[in-house]
Amino acid sequence: MDLQRQVAALTEIVVKARTHVPRNSHKEMIYLPEPEGATRLAQQLCQLVKGSARIGQRFDVNDEDLAVARRAAFDCIPTPRRRILTAMIDDDDMDSLNLPRTTRKYACEDLEALGLLTERTSGYVLSKSTRSLVEAAQL
Repeated sequence: MDLQRQVAALTEIVVKARTHVPRNSHKEMIYLPEPEGATRLAQQLCQLVKGSARIGQRFDVNDEDLAVARRAAFDCIPTPRRRILTAMIDDDDMDSLNLPRTTRKYACEDLEALGLLTERTSGYVLSKSTRSLVEAAQL
């Protein structure tokens, strides 16, 4: 059951983070994006975890199998958003990302619109719900 919770939490993060945020020619958000349902991706990630265990000739899933699913899931997220989320999850310095300032700004705005980040006076931080999902996914 713990595996299912981890994959479900991971999937919730990923489906939000990979959602397209529509912008006009002035880079203004046109409307609030609507993330896809998480069911299909969760099923695929569970199959990937099980397949990884079978390739390793095991009947039980281990952390290595979950790492494969995490990698595949995060690879679905657009690169700037993925790099920002990963840095925030790992408590790394955002300045070390080497992203252009405007790219980072728009990616953070997108992640905020998707409910993954919250803007504070000191900058962006993971939202409360995202922190809960990160904990549940054991990232």
